[in-house]
Amino acid sequence: MPFPDHPCPKCNSWIDPPAGTATGEKIVCPRCEDPIIWLGPAIAGIRAEKTDLPSAGLPQANRRVASWVVALMGAMALAALFFALYTRETRRNRDLARAVSDPRQAYLQWLPADASLILVCNLDLVRASQTGEHFLDADAFTQKNLPLRKWIGHDLRELRLAALAALPERPLASLLFLQVNHPLDEQRLVQKMKAIPSGNRGGRETFRFSLEGMPLGPSLAQVGENSLALVILPERLEQLPGNAPGNLDNLRPAVRALVVERVPRLAPVWLAGEGAKLESLLSGEIIPGVTLNPKLPVGRDFFNGVEAFALWLELDPGVTARGEFLFNTEEEARRWDAELGKQPWAATLGLKSALKGRWLTVQGTLPKAWHDLPRRVPTRGKKG
Repeated sequence: MPFPDHPCPKCNSWIDPPAGTATGEKIVCPRCEDPIIWLGPAIAGIRAEKTDLPSAGLPQANRRVASWVVALMGAMALAALFFALYTRETRRNRDLARAVSDPRQAYLQWLPADASLILVCNLDLVRASQTGEHFLDADAFTQKNLPLRKWIGHDLRELRLAALAALPERPLASLLFLQVNHPLDEQRLVQKMKAIPSGNRGGRETFRFSLEGMPLGPSLAQVGENSLALVILPERLEQLPGNAPGNLDNLRPAVRALVVERVPRLAPVWLAGEGAKLESLLSGEIIPGVTLNPKLPVGRDFFNGVEAFALWLELDPGVTARGEFLFNTEEEARRWDAELGKQPWAATLGLKSALKGRWLTVQGTLPKAWHDLPRRVPTRGKKG
């Protein structure tokens, strides 16, 4: 018996019509006993049409279409990558959201390119620490009659930062960069320091003033809204960057690499330079007839074997001194690593060292008694 292929429209039960039933003829549903019109042949034809199986070639066609879609997507991805690489410089030049730059660029960009020794004291960072605030609050730094005001026209509380760019082989060509915490009034500063105009240097008006005991009067020039540069040789002001300052690329490669890669950006006090240049300063004349002969904790030939070095302080808790030394050879680095451990002051500082290739890293903690050295300096006058 064939499976019935016509449902009753009222009770939905399948109807098996009698043999010979013609289309359009009424039959009675055996379940609900209601008369219905037989449409079997038409329904059967539709059912047969819907249940036809797909052709055998269809799956292969789908694979071909999918392959073309994947190939097209891959080509579009390669084109997008090529376009991104090809237009990288153009997009960077037009990008309004610049990458975060080194905050030290604000003052290092003004230093001359030939400086081989840089000493920086960021007084804002020093004051931000409890140890630094205690140090700067000593009478030695707060007297109204401090020589500092006579030298630069500002006292220590007005200074934000001081940076010395030195040329050990030409000490008189060094430059002192100062930044104060308020906009500079050039005319008022000139009157306060009793300076006289000394011409135009590098597009800036320069002034010369006299200091007691110094035969060569220093010159100064304003290099920013709240910054000024002081030099002994006025021609050094001509070698400063223009009104559109540069970046850290103006520093010597050895010094720049140390500053960028080794010295922390938030170090309050740091010194970086070339070792051989510092050794020449320690053994040469600053001015005719004046030679440095400092008592160093290590032999003077220590810096002669150093290619570049960086020293910095970290404040709170206490004062920690850290240093990075790049020696000319690995043998020199190993020799001085062993030599430093034998020094009598190494135990006092709790000196620790680490050696890696030509790099020697040192760390020590300054004794607490050193923090009060400014308070032991005899002073005169009232506290400002």
